[in-house]
Amino acid sequence: MSNNNNLATQIEDLILSADDPRDKALLLILNKIATNLDENTQLTRALSAELKTHRDEFQAHEKTEMILINQGRGWYKASLFFLGILQALAFWMGTAFLEDHAALEKKVESISQYIEVHKEHHRQEEANKK
Repeated sequence: MSNNNNLATQIEDLILSADDPRDKALLLILNKIATNLDENTQLTRALSAELKTHRDEFQAHEKTEMILINQGRGWYKASLFFLGILQALAFWMGTAFLEDHAALEKKVESISQYIEVHKEHHRQEEANKK
């Protein structure tokens, strides 16, 4: 930047010392170009620094988002596994319930038949006593 200030100062000194109007006009144009280039360079550097800041912030945000996405995937897989376990447990319990229910129905039927046989036997004994 000090070189640019030096260059601008040198061009201004040449403009003041120039006698020929064409030389003066050429030096004025050269001064304007040098000034514009200097401003452009400063702006480019500022934009570059700002872009780097935004890029770094974006990368940090992206990293955080990827962590959250991966955690979400992990929770999703764990939830599916847990749901599968629950379904297997529910199936097993349902099957056990149906088997127990069937066994109880057989026992109830057997007891009902036993009672009917004894009722009939008891009626016959009563009928024989009379």
